Order: sequence, then C-alpha cells, then structure tokens
Amino acid sequence: QEKNDSNTPPTKTELDTTMEKKPKIEMMVTPTGYSPNVIKVKKGIPVELNITNPGDNSCFSTFMMPDFDLNHVNLKAGTTKLTFTPDKEGEYTFSCGMNMFKGTVIVE
Repeated sequence: QEKNDSNTPPTKTELDTTMEKKPKIEMMVTPTGYSPNVIKVKKGIPVELNITNPGDNSCFSTFMMPDFDLNHVNLKAGTTKLTFTPDKEGEYTFSCGMNMFKGTVIVE
C-alpha cells in the first residue's frame, strides 16, 4: 500500500522502521535530495543503510551523520552499505558533504 516512485521523490519522504527487528533502509540520491529524507528508527536496534548514488552528483558523494559516527563517508557510484546503531533518542541530521541537502533521523 506504500507508493514508492524513486524517480520523482516528493520533497518530504518518510520511512518508519521502528517495528522492524532488522531494519534495512534503501536510500536514493536524487537531484532534489535524499529519498527517503526522514527516517524513524528504534533506539538500540542496528540499522543497515544502503545509499544508491547514480554517480553524477559531486556534492552528494560525501555522506555525513556525525551523531552516529558516520563522517565524510565516500559514496561511490552505485550502492554504499552503511550500518549504525542509534544509541540515543531524539532527532538527528544527516547531510551531504557541503550541508546543502539534509535529512532527519528520528530515534524513538
């Protein structure tokens, strides 16, 4: 029942993984930003984050989520697999290397 058209992401795309035991998030880098760009996760549950980069976006080639020790991760063309374990509740920001495109991780 969830519509997911990765070619034309809406401005705000939300993904809720709080009920999943092994959350796996597929994220796309698009010309308008990250999709999804709001992610809900559960505290203490490791998250697998697969970021697909078409490879033609220079500023997107760096991914940062400093609150969970993802700093200046190089996103090569194709899919980069990252993992993090949210260990504190709240809202945290992820962004590209130049901080132009951002998203939010909500930890419950």
